Amino acid sequence: MTDPTRLAALLATFDSSTPALTLFRVASGVRMVGPPVDGVAALLVLHGAMLLEVDGEPAQTVASGGLALVSSGRSARLSPAGVPVVATVDGRGSLQPREGWLVAEASRGREPALVVAAGRIAGSSGLGVTGTLVIPLGACRTARPIFALLRAECERGAAGHPALAAALMNACVIQGLRRVIAAGPQAADVPMQRGLIGRAAAAIRSRPAEPHTVDTLATLAGMSRSTFIRHFKRAFRLAPSEYVQQVRLEEARTMLEATDLPVGTIATRTGFASRSHFSRMFRAAFGNDPSSHRERVRTGA
Repeated sequence: MTDPTRLAALLATFDSSTPALTLFRVASGVRMVGPPVDGVAALLVLHGAMLLEVDGEPAQTVASGGLALVSSGRSARLSPAGVPVVATVDGRGSLQPREGWLVAEASRGREPALVVAAGRIAGSSGLGVTGTLVIPLGACRTARPIFALLRAECERGAAGHPALAAALMNACVIQGLRRVIAAGPQAADVPMQRGLIGRAAAAIRSRPAEPHTVDTLATLAGMSRSTFIRHFKRAFRLAPSEYVQQVRLEEARTMLEATDLPVGTIATRTGFASRSHFSRMFRAAFGNDPSSHRERVRTGA
């Protein structure tokens, strides 16, 4: 169990010795093995959805905007979610400097299906995280704009981008940790899919298209409706229905960016009642309709 009081000690380890981040770029069907590090490893999904495998733990799907903290000395294996793995690449063997970045490239000459920013919380060995902690930054209002800036900086390549991206990465991790600490012990366990609320949240993330309701989720968690709503809001700062909507939109955005599926098909596969309803919700969340978003991402506009 991750103790939020120990996470506060983890925050105190941030200093100038924390190195610049590394970009992991992974093609569809490829698994990249990240090296174990001395300190808590931070993996922030910039593009796509990541299947994260850490020895001795259930595999977890981490959506775009999800931050995974892996305890010291453990190796993480990451691959694009929902795609059978046909090749495994050692991240250490694929590291290369590029325009100020350190990049672990496993995209096979194609556009990567998964891009992850990886860093290390220096001096954090043995502190704060037991196992793997996943924090959905999309549920953290203060972290959302920082994440958007980080993703744009990683794509833009302007002067000074590695230093600025590293600072933004640290800011995302700090805001995520603050949110978990403020929410208390329940929130520390939810992202790791432990506990009763965690089972319900995991069901939403793994099967977003299902017709989830407060009643079905409360039953899954083994709680009464009112108790479930109270604990869920405390953990995520969102009502269950709002969390379902957020997960569906994030999944839909990933599918728009990573596949050529028609917008209507994506709407159906992510649980929206119609293409028009999906388009309205997507525009309200991200500022563009789905087709325009896909075009903007692919043209780099």
